[in-house]
Amino acid sequence: PASWITLVGAKLSIIHHADGSFAVSGLQGGDNEQPAWLLEGRHYELLQSQITWIDEKNHRPPSTFKQVDIAIHNDFFKQRHKINLLSQLPPDYGDTLQISAEFSGDFFTADNLTGDLFIGGKNLHFAKLISAELPFHLKISAGQGDIALWATVKNSQLADLTGQWQSKNLTVQRSDGKKLQLTRFNTAFHWLNAQNYWDLAVDDLTLVFPKKVYPAAQFRLSSPDKSAQHFSAYLQQLDLNALQTVAEFLQPTLEKDFPQLKDWTAFKLKGQLQDTQIFADLKQQHFTINGQFQHLS
Repeated sequence: PASWITLVGAKLSIIHHADGSFAVSGLQGGDNEQPAWLLEGRHYELLQSQITWIDEKNHRPPSTFKQVDIAIHNDFFKQRHKINLLSQLPPDYGDTLQISAEFSGDFFTADNLTGDLFIGGKNLHFAKLISAELPFHLKISAGQGDIALWATVKNSQLADLTGQWQSKNLTVQRSDGKKLQLTRFNTAFHWLNAQNYWDLAVDDLTLVFPKKVYPAAQFRLSSPDKSAQHFSAYLQQLDLNALQTVAEFLQPTLEKDFPQLKDWTAFKLKGQLQDTQIFADLKQQHFTINGQFQHLS
């Protein structure tokens, strides 16, 4: 295979199929129609290229990015691949997008990738970039900011995610049109997804509403149950007023999976929890709480 190839001004499409596999259109691929040679040679560069992202799996409209630089390094003996991408985004998408990945497996085959991924963006316009519907029929309709995400993927499934998100003027919208508006939304978190449990640690969650500022929250949630019907929580600091506002907004969308939320929001809780431990069995409606409370009502 060639040791170093540079392509300038290439135009190609990356397609994310419904089964999770990927395809590349616009580069000659040979008999199998996929440019597998990209993962066989030692070094490749695609400079000042145009890439169209087509997400069939999430039913998103195509997005085209110009002035994209990509570097690919393959280690034939270790069967490892490194891909670095840097793009100046169109003005309505943001400023810059950076993606770095190191993985093993066949990029063109579903359920076969294992490796690490970094995604970073500056001044991203979230409504444009995240046009697909979020879980529980939510959608980002406004907001911009910076993100940094570090992920570990095993067999094409997300296993570990660390992230930082700083944004302003963020608006999240329900399917019925109801909106939750935040002047500022910042968070730093780590999420672990194992076969039989998940764990979420949030070092910072800052919610600034148009007319109210709440103290930043720090907490940790974990559950041996993927449906989160059993969970434990450690709340280093949590303002119940902010939690009440968010819970009331989410309650109609979460009612099917968490019917108890309707009862909780009816309490109109106020105050702060500090150094508090909670153990919950939602199915049996059993709860254990031990901690410090301030101005609780």
